[in-house]
Amino acid sequence: MEKLRYLILSDPDICRYVRIITLREEASKLVEFLRREGVIQVDKARLAGEREQKFIEEMLKVLSRGERVYNEFMKRIDGEKVVRLEYLPSPEEIPETLRKIVDHLEHELNNIVLLEKRLDEIQRRLEFLTKLKRFLIIVRSRLGDVAVSELNYEGEVLIIKTVEGSESAINKFLSDLGDIVHPLVSANIDGHVIVTIAFLSTVKDFVMSKIREHGVTELEIHYRGLVSEVLRKIDEEALRLQEELKLKSRIESIISQNLDKLALLKLILENEYEKYRALQLAIATKHAFVVEGWIPGSIYNRFRHYLENELRLAVIESVEISDEPPVELRNPKAFKPFELITKLYGYPSPREWDPTPILAYSFIAFYGIMLGDCGYGIAQILAARYILPKLVENPETETFKSLQKILYITGVVSAIVGLLTGSIFGFYPATLLPWLRALILMPNDLVKTMSMLMGVSLIIGFIHIIIAHTIAGAKNLRLGMRWAALNEFAIVMAMMFGGPYVLHLVGQIQLPEHLAEYLFKPLTFASLGLIILSKVKNMGGIGAMLWLFDLTGALGDVLSYLRLAGLAIATVVLVRVFDDIFSGILTSLPTMLGYPLGTAIGICMGIVFFVIAHMFNIAISVLGAFVHSLRLCMLEFSTKFYDGSGKPFTPLRIVLYRHIPLRR
Repeated sequence: MEKLRYLILSDPDICRYVRIITLREEASKLVEFLRREGVIQVDKARLAGEREQKFIEEMLKVLSRGERVYNEFMKRIDGEKVVRLEYLPSPEEIPETLRKIVDHLEHELNNIVLLEKRLDEIQRRLEFLTKLKRFLIIVRSRLGDVAVSELNYEGEVLIIKTVEGSESAINKFLSDLGDIVHPLVSANIDGHVIVTIAFLSTVKDFVMSKIREHGVTELEIHYRGLVSEVLRKIDEEALRLQEELKLKSRIESIISQNLDKLALLKLILENEYEKYRALQLAIATKHAFVVEGWIPGSIYNRFRHYLENELRLAVIESVEISDEPPVELRNPKAFKPFELITKLYGYPSPREWDPTPILAYSFIAFYGIMLGDCGYGIAQILAARYILPKLVENPETETFKSLQKILYITGVVSAIVGLLTGSIFGFYPATLLPWLRALILMPNDLVKTMSMLMGVSLIIGFIHIIIAHTIAGAKNLRLGMRWAALNEFAIVMAMMFGGPYVLHLVGQIQLPEHLAEYLFKPLTFASLGLIILSKVKNMGGIGAMLWLFDLTGALGDVLSYLRLAGLAIATVVLVRVFDDIFSGILTSLPTMLGYPLGTAIGICMGIVFFVIAHMFNIAISVLGAFVHSLRLCMLEFSTKFYDGSGKPFTPLRIVLYRHIPLRR
């Protein structure tokens, strides 16, 4: 459905405000590039200042953080990893992508550091438990299954201490103390000695000073109970800690899950770091140049990529500003000429749709009906091709070319309508070739033709106004204006059900009674109620009086489409009048002047009159069809949903013409 919508309403290309920073020596190259490509509406051009310096410094800080994070991760990766990147950011996305990656990797690195810290604690604890276990096994073999608390005992007379240190430190410590201390148990565990000593409390201060002097430390044993019980507790704790060592695999998993981000970070660092450093230096030394302006949003990524490849050092960033962005009309090639009609009313704002496609259909149909002669349609095409370029100073402008294409298209449609209605310069070929009658849609009788055209015009107007109010309702709904949207949809409902019901009541059309009574009647009154409710909610108390104008306005808009029949009939009547005068000249002059002189003069005068009269009729008919088609499209139709308050995109570009007017 969304794709089908583009055949009726297109979206304008909303521009984005950008800032381009490059070296001052490349300023002329940049401006030439922008003029050649015609993609930017320049707002400012100046030397880089504090604002750009701040932006560059912020980017360098992020890049510096990224470099630090990358190096920290690489310290934890063994060997070489080759990563294939599935996603590559566009140049526009690089700054934001860089920030997100760095923030994410910093968070993951903090998690890794915490896990590593815990692993170190576990490893040290396991080493201590292994050492303690081996010592306690020796204690049990020497002293029996004693209480562990007795290995560090302090009484009034006797003190027992368990100390540890290197083998040389313990030997020197025991040698200095001599007979003052009595070793109870000693264990050499991989060059690390643990010894339990006993001494009298009277020499405590001397022993403690020697402990400090020789760098020997007391062995703290927090377990309580017999040695056998403590050994069991040590095994249980060691088993639990061994389970926690699996945290190492979690670190590996974090690194593995972030390899793609690390690879992308490396790619960005390699491409961006030196460029930003060079621009920082250029700004500091007043050698950086800045251009600010608008570019169409649809080409931003392509423009950025091309620009950064074109210039040696350039940075482009999207900037948020309070000004409403300009827009560029973006329609398929077939609708491009009819953008001229949209521009006559105004450019769409960024909050509304571009009505060019539906205006193109409408204008073509209205024009074809109002001109409606095969000969006139062909004459219009020839005039647009050979005469119109002579009447303007420069036939190479886009505006003139669009007008010319519109006249070609409407001329073809008018010629087709003329064939279907059986009119070629007012003549009806079906009178000469009866087999053509089956192809002709209009009756030969002028009164019947007028009646049919009026009916067709009203039906077209009815459908066209319903479409306008439906689009208006959708637009209001899109903008969050719910009561205004309800009002538009209620008007559509009133037209679809109230219109036929009223015509049924006055006897103009015949509806099945059950359908009229149980469908059209309740829906008519429901639509009136919704119109009143939405009007009051939208406008307050005054809406209780103004709702009537919604109905009369819709009726007046539909009746305005009778101009389709009026202009079509006017063209036909004038054509027939001129053709009758032409026939009169051909038949009367030979009678008045005799043969063959009267015949020759009649033919010459008739041809001159025929050409002049039809040229006059073509001119006023084309002008009338164009003006009234514009009126229906712009006043009766577009005003329901189109503001046209947008600003046009006017890029810096080189425009070359062959026709150059020279005047004083």
